[in-house]
Amino acid sequence: MSEISPQHAPIFQNNQKAFETQLNNAIAKWEDQLKPYQGIKVVAYHNSWAYFVKRFGFNVVGYVEPKPGIPPSPAHVNSLIPLMKKEDVKLIIMEPYFSQSIPNLLARETGATVLVLPPSVGGKKGIKTYIDLFDHLVEKISTNLLKGT
Repeated sequence: MSEISPQHAPIFQNNQKAFETQLNNAIAKWEDQLKPYQGIKVVAYHNSWAYFVKRFGFNVVGYVEPKPGIPPSPAHVNSLIPLMKKEDVKLIIMEPYFSQSIPNLLARETGATVLVLPPSVGGKKGIKTYIDLFDHLVEKISTNLLKGT
């Protein structure tokens, strides 16, 4: 943007520094909130939470979709149930645009909780910024994990 509007370069640089400070403070807060749950085992509907789970130390032990875009077969679902019980999976995380029927069935069979989480800004009312999104995700996950411990 500074190349397009060099007269505003100092404003852009100041805004960038302010955002970086805000983001670094938020990351420290999120890490602190989720620290007690590092290593927790989860099942994800789809392999779309890879960066999030890696950043906060979660361990995805399985996916509802065996491969991206491939609906789960009865055999795949039946293989997830004993795996989830063995690994003591507490959460199934998924996006709102996937059907909840299989995750709900897995939850009933294993005692895990299904969390439907927005994948992006604007994915839920009130989530207007990147920081809002992660505040929401971290709050939902930590609240649900706290209830389960």
